[in-house]
Amino acid sequence: MVAAGIAGGWSGIATKLASDDLAQGHVLLAIAWGLSTAAASGVGVLSEMSALQTRPAIQVAPVVFVTQTVIPIVVAPLLFGESFADTPLSGVPLAASLALLVTGAGLLARSQLLVELVAGEPVSHPSGSAPSPSPPRREISRSSPSSDADDPSTPTTSTSPERIWR
Repeated sequence: MVAAGIAGGWSGIATKLASDDLAQGHVLLAIAWGLSTAAASGVGVLSEMSALQTRPAIQVAPVVFVTQTVIPIVVAPLLFGESFADTPLSGVPLAASLALLVTGAGLLARSQLLVELVAGEPVSHPSGSAPSPSPPRREISRSSPSSDADDPSTPTTSTSPERIWR
């Protein structure tokens, strides 16, 4: 999860560097940064997909999004000489926003209730009352099976007999 966030953060930084170099007429450097953005994005997607195979999305997404948001902000003063002291209220709103972002994502990722809801498990209510039952599903009946076969908009799938036992 963290690797996917780091890759997303690097992708954002590399995109900024590519646009800066392109604006200054350094086309080859901009292309190099663009390729770096593509590589970081590829690594980020692979890392996030790997994380999603082992953890629910409700836990993966907040960590990835927070990491890829925080990294460029933390790195900006070191790499680009940015000064948040020059911003309104000397960067206090930015620091408060980052603290709120990290806290909210941490609470969201650790919420057992949300993990159970996403997993489709029954959720116990603190009041001890059972949730109201959902309305029964309506079954859709078709008029005749032969009419579907003649309809070109109806998707059909056939499985080769060789693939049945795989």
